[in-house]
This record gives sequence, structure tokens and C-alpha cells, in this order.
Amino acid sequence: MKGYMHGLRSPLLSLVALLLLWTAVASCFPAAEQADPVPQPLQPAKSEATAGTEQTSVSGAVREDIQGSVQGSVQDTEGSASGNSQDASPANRPSSAEAGSPPSTAAAGEKTPAGRSETEQVPQAAASTATDTPVPDSAIFEELDLLEDSAFAYLKELAEGLGPRTSGTDLEKEAGDFLLQRFEDLGYSAEIQEFSLSSTQSSLKVTAPTIGDLETNTLSGTANGEVSAQLVFVGLGKPEDFPEEGVTGKIALIERGEITFGSKVAQAEREGAVAAIIFNNAGGNFQGTLGGPSRIPAVSLSREHGRNLMDSLNDGNKVEATVAVVGEAIPSRNVIAEIPGAGEGVVIVGAHFDTVPDSIGASDNASGIGVLLTVAERMADRSLPFTLRFIAFGAEETGLHGSDYYVESLSQAKLEDIHLMINLDSVGSGTGLRIAGDRWAVNHMRDTAQREDVILAPTGRRGSGGSDHVNFRNAWVPVIFLLADDLSRINSPADTMEHINPQLLGHSSALVLDLLENVHTLSGYGQ
Repeated sequence: MKGYMHGLRSPLLSLVALLLLWTAVASCFPAAEQADPVPQPLQPAKSEATAGTEQTSVSGAVREDIQGSVQGSVQDTEGSASGNSQDASPANRPSSAEAGSPPSTAAAGEKTPAGRSETEQVPQAAASTATDTPVPDSAIFEELDLLEDSAFAYLKELAEGLGPRTSGTDLEKEAGDFLLQRFEDLGYSAEIQEFSLSSTQSSLKVTAPTIGDLETNTLSGTANGEVSAQLVFVGLGKPEDFPEEGVTGKIALIERGEITFGSKVAQAEREGAVAAIIFNNAGGNFQGTLGGPSRIPAVSLSREHGRNLMDSLNDGNKVEATVAVVGEAIPSRNVIAEIPGAGEGVVIVGAHFDTVPDSIGASDNASGIGVLLTVAERMADRSLPFTLRFIAFGAEETGLHGSDYYVESLSQAKLEDIHLMINLDSVGSGTGLRIAGDRWAVNHMRDTAQREDVILAPTGRRGSGGSDHVNFRNAWVPVIFLLADDLSRINSPADTMEHINPQLLGHSSALVLDLLENVHTLSGYGQ
């Protein structure tokens, strides 16, 4: 056995030695020629700057998309609410970089208010956008200077060329004729919608011991009539202020304060008074409402005149007077122009053109009319999927009468066909714009303003403000209300040209034009 194993080992060792020898010899000769490889597409040459980065370029793009979408979402949901405090004087319109936009609360790479990383916020970011697709850049904002010039020129024509346009007067009629001509000059088929409003005029004439006319205001809800009688002072008009013998057949002179005007006049009625005069407890006269109809004439008087009458009575004088409240029908008008659309639905752009007495109404509301005419100028001869209607409302300052008449003149079917009413009122003074209305429309305009560095902040109340959009909103028509952030001089002689900021006119025009270009694509339109 032992010999057998020894005999077998010898041939095996020889074989191993041969294999080792063959390997050594083969390494001394070149390898055999191989077949041609499969052709590969040509690759672009890489520069040193790009070499070694190929594997990370895709992930880098993803990071940029995530950061951009999250940052945009945070701005959409929070930036506009805080508004912007940038200055924008009429003489020096800032560049986009100077004007700024509503600030974002979280830049890329920071934590969101919820404390999550930006990648965790991506689903919420997609859900928070106001439209179905991102708002594209609007070329109209490249023409802000032209829009400013156009709107300012129209504003100047109305405010300086025509001056005060007091509701229900020949001055308002002249302004309506001016607007009709402007619409026709732009190629529109325009019309006048005439209506009348009930107006009351009041007067107070003292006949003894001296004779003189005193300026009064009519209290809303007063009865019409004319009475002549002796005055009696009854303090604040509370029950305990009236004399025990009553005031039957007399005119009650009442001081303002503590209880409502309606309560004062109602108590005077119960005590037998034939009229009531309420004088102010602060400087000047005032306007007010009784909260319902009265059965006697009721007027307001300034503190100065009221105290003079009170002092005369307290001195023992017999004061006699005539109080008159006369109602009359006052004519007014709306001016309407439109572009018929290829499809269903109506979008209205509206602004009132009347003013209070003795005011040229540069901001309130020649500014709104200037923007409206600028938009009409740009939209003339356009083909739209909806009917675009422009309405200049009359008699807004006396109680929204023009828009009230227009809304009441429509059938329910025609009201339902109005998909949006855009109201422009007092957009000319200040450093920024304010907005209110239905969310789907507000969101689009807000996002556009944010993208274009336009100062735009919410008013804080949906559909807020006493202006013509209110009558549409009350009829369940979607609305958007645009105004400026400085209303300190409206309804006064101080509302003059030097307080107009042309930049606001350009921004208002561009925002409305952009909305009109996109409105029919927005989620919420026609719903």
C-alpha cells in the first residue's frame, strides 16, 4: 500500500510541473486577436468642470424643484397676508428689485412653520396652489409704463377736465356723456342705462326771535313734510328729559349722544312733537340713519348752530322755526359697453364715476375709471370665450344706486350667467393695493402680484367695503374688489391730483388684464 502511493505521487508531480511550465511560456507571447466590439454611440467630451458630476446632476435638479415648490407654497399661503410696506412715490417708480414682493416665511433649505423639512412639505405645496397649473409670466407687466400713462391720462380728463361729478346732477350727466364717447372712440357699442333715485332735501329756517336759514342734513328714514312750530330743548331725548307737560305741537331740539337717533326721534313722536332736530356733540354736522321710517320730519344740525338755539331757549326766548323735508326723484345713469364672447358666461369690470359735492374725486373714483378705460382700450377687438362687459356706475356715493338698479334689472338667469364682477374703487392713492372677494379669483390675482413684485394685501374681510360690488355679492355673483391702501382723503375736497400715485394705476390695470386673460381657466370660474 505504501509503495502504491509512492508510485502514484511521482506522475502527479510531473503533471503539475508541466502545467507550470506551460503557463510561464504562454505569458511570454501576445494574446490572441479578439473579434471587433459592438459599435457604441459617440459620447460628448466632458470638460474638467463637468467631469465627475454626471452621477449627481439628476438628484441636484430634483432638489432645486423641491426647494422651488416648497418656497412658492409658503409664499402663497403666508406671504400675501402680511402685505408689503415698500414706498412707491409717483415720481420715482421703483424697479422690480426695489419694489419687492410679500416676504416668504421660509427660504429654501429652512424649516417651514410646521417644523417639517422642505421635502416633507412637497405634497402640501402641490395642494396649495390657487390654479390647476402654475401661473405663467404675463407679458403685460413689461408694459407698466404705458398702462400708467394711459390710466393717468383718463383720470386727469375726468378729475381735472370735468371736475366734481356730484351724484344726480348735470355734472354727473356730463361725465356719463364723456364716458359714452370714450367707449365709442375705442370701438365699442355703448349705451346709457337711465334710472332715478329717491332723494330728500331738508331745510331749517328760524323765524323768531331772529330770521335765518341753517344748513341741515336729512336723517335716513325721515318722513317728508313741512312744519312750523315753536322749538323746545329736550336734552338727549331720553324719556326723563322731556317736560311733564310734553311737547305736543312743538319741534324737539335734541342733543346727540348716549342713545340712537331712532330712539330720540321715536320718543319725540310719543311726546307729541311734530318734528325733531338733532344737533351734533362734536365739530360740524353729521349724517345718520334712524334705523327705520319715522312719522315726523327729522334732520341733523351742527353743534355750533344747535348750541346757539339751545342758549337762546335757556335765556327765555321763544324760538320759532320751520323744518322741511322734501323728497324728489333724481335722475342718474350707468354707462355700459361690452365685447360679446364666443362662449357662455359674462365677466364684468365696473367702477363708479360720480363724486360727493365739491370734490374732483381724483382717487375716488377717477382712478377706477382710468383703469377701467385702460383695460377696455387693451381688450378692444379681442376674441374671448366669455362676454366682457364694462359698466361705469352712477350715483354710487348716494347709496350704490347705479349698481343696485343694474342688478335689479336682470333676471335670475342673467345674474347666474355672470361668472365674476371686478370692482375698481379708489385705486389711486397710497403705496400699495388691497384686495377682497371670492377666494378662487383673489388667489390668482394675489399669486400674480407676488410673482410680479406688486404690493397687494388682503383687506381682511371677504367682499368688504361699501362699494358697487356689494350689490352683486348680495345677488350671489362672485366678486373681486380692488382698492388702494390710502383712503384718508376720499369723499372730501382734499382728494386731488397731487395725491395720485400713477404706479398704482399701472399695477391695477396689469392685474385686471392678467386676470381677464386667465379667468376662464381657473378652478371656480362658472361654479
